[in-house]
Amino acid sequence: MRKKNKYITVDKIFGESFTLYFKNIISLFIPSALIFSIFGLFFYQYFSYIMNSDETEIFGSSGIIFYFMAMFAIGIAMYIFFYIEIELASNAYRDIESNYREIISKSLRRFFPFLGMNILFSLGVSLAAILLIIPAYILMLGWCVAQVIFIIENERAIKSLKRSWNLTKGNKGKIFLLFLLIIAALYFVILIVSLIFLGISAGFQGNFARLQSQDFIKNGSLIMAGLMILFYSLLFPLFTVFLTVIYYNLKKDKEGYETELLAEEFMESETGESPI
Repeated sequence: MRKKNKYITVDKIFGESFTLYFKNIISLFIPSALIFSIFGLFFYQYFSYIMNSDETEIFGSSGIIFYFMAMFAIGIAMYIFFYIEIELASNAYRDIESNYREIISKSLRRFFPFLGMNILFSLGVSLAAILLIIPAYILMLGWCVAQVIFIIENERAIKSLKRSWNLTKGNKGKIFLLFLLIIAALYFVILIVSLIFLGISAGFQGNFARLQSQDFIKNGSLIMAGLMILFYSLLFPLFTVFLTVIYYNLKKDKEGYETELLAEEFMESETGESPI
C-alpha cells in the first residue's frame, strides 16, 4: 500500500518557504521596502517631534494629530502591500512571471473587500478572546490562510474564512507548531540584532551611561529606524511566503492539488506555454 505524503511538516514547510523566499528575494523585497521606508520615515519624524516638543503641548497640538492620522493611513495601506506580496509569492510558487502593474491594479480594485475581511477576522478573534482565550487561538489557526484564499482564489470574505477553516481542519496543531517556531525564531533574531546594536552604539559613545543622552537618543533613533526598515522589509515577505506555502500544502493534503500542478507542468512542457 502506498504511503500517503505528509505535506504539513516542519521541514517541508520551512524548507519550501526559505527556498522560495531566497530565490525571489529581490521581487519580494521591493514593494515591502517601499511601504516600510515610508513607515520608518514617519516614525522618525514623529519621534523627533515628541523629543523637541513641550510635554504640556504635545497631545493637544495639531502636529500630533497629523502624525497619528499619517501612521493610521500607512497602516491601512499595508493591506495593499500584503495583497501584492501574496500575489508575488503565489506566482513564484507556481513559477509564473509576475506583472506588477496588473497585480497593483487588482489589489486596488479589491482593497475594500480585503480590508473588510481582515476587520471580520480581527473582530471574530477579539470576540473569541473575550469569551475564552483557547477558542481565539483555534479561530486564528482556522482562519490563518483566509487572506491567501481571498487573493489567490478571488473568493469573497465570508467564503474565504469558511474555506480556510475547512482546509486547516485536522492540521491546526501542526500549523500552531509552525507558527510557534517561526515566532520563537523571530524573537531570537530581534534579541540578537538589539544586542548588537546596543553594543556597537555603546562602543561609539564610549560608555553605556551616555546611551541615555539626548543627542544619542536622537541619532540612535535614526539608526534604529533604518535597521528596522531593513529588518521588516526582509521579514514581511518571508511571512507572506510562509502563509502561501502553508496554503498550497493544505490544498495538496486535502484536495490532491499536487496532481493538478504536475498536470500543468506536463502541459507546459508539451506545448511550451503555461496553461494559466
